[in-house]
Amino acid sequence: MGDVTCPTCGEPWEAYYLQHDLIWEVVDEPLARLWKTLKSEGKNPLKDPEFGPQFREGLEEDGWKLCGDSLLSFVTCSCCPEGAKPDKDKAAVRQELAYLLGDDEDGLQSMMEDFEI
Repeated sequence: MGDVTCPTCGEPWEAYYLQHDLIWEVVDEPLARLWKTLKSEGKNPLKDPEFGPQFREGLEEDGWKLCGDSLLSFVTCSCCPEGAKPDKDKAAVRQELAYLLGDDEDGLQSMMEDFEI
């Protein structure tokens, strides 16, 4: 796995970190454990009707804004300056890729790396 670059500030993020470690830093431990359980059951925690909004809220409080249902589909990150605006073109392509590839995070990461978005 490679890096996923923030389309707003250009900060590179390791895809593995985003998929496995980030959530432990932005939500409390019980919610992070629930994330891990849902992932182990083959579910996408961000799509969970009950807990998905809580995951997104924790991410947004830390500066992460998503344009899809994957942690890789972020348009702002915790390194972005306050009030920073995402590159609209890159965000649109990222959102479309996240939609088209669904839960294929490896494919999503690879395509974003190929398109440099």
